[in-house]
Amino acid sequence: MNLYKRTVSGEAAALNHLAPLPHELRTLLLSVEGSSPEQTVVKTVPPPGDAAALLESLLQQGYIEIVPTGAPPVAHAGAMPSSAHYQLGSAITLMSDFVLQHLPADSLEIMLALEGLSSVEQVIASLKDYEAMVAAAGPAAVRHLEELRALLSRN
Repeated sequence: MNLYKRTVSGEAAALNHLAPLPHELRTLLLSVEGSSPEQTVVKTVPPPGDAAALLESLLQQGYIEIVPTGAPPVAHAGAMPSSAHYQLGSAITLMSDFVLQHLPADSLEIMLALEGLSSVEQVIASLKDYEAMVAAAGPAAVRHLEELRALLSRN
């Protein structure tokens, strides 16, 4: 049985709920954390899913890679610590949800911009522009931005 880990592209796709992945592939990709044994990963695919074919698809698309047998787990260069990973995902989800609810006419433009963010530092650097975009939502935007800043200030 193989061990799998996400590639940098796999990490990005796992964070981006807009990535064009079918539900079964996304579920399988999210189940790969660190160095995951194949028998653990395949349990996430509901019958009649073909776990082997889905794993092969993730491999071919470059979202996961096989960890060589006996190799110590090594984080890839683009790997984020799990707290940063969680913080980034939470911030993007918070922003996406707000935009979809309060600014539906502008949501496509903003969502495309959010899609390009791959680190907490990038989110923080883009806050000034984001604040200008969501200001039209009035008091809801003020509360949202306070919540977002609080989330981003956590270590």
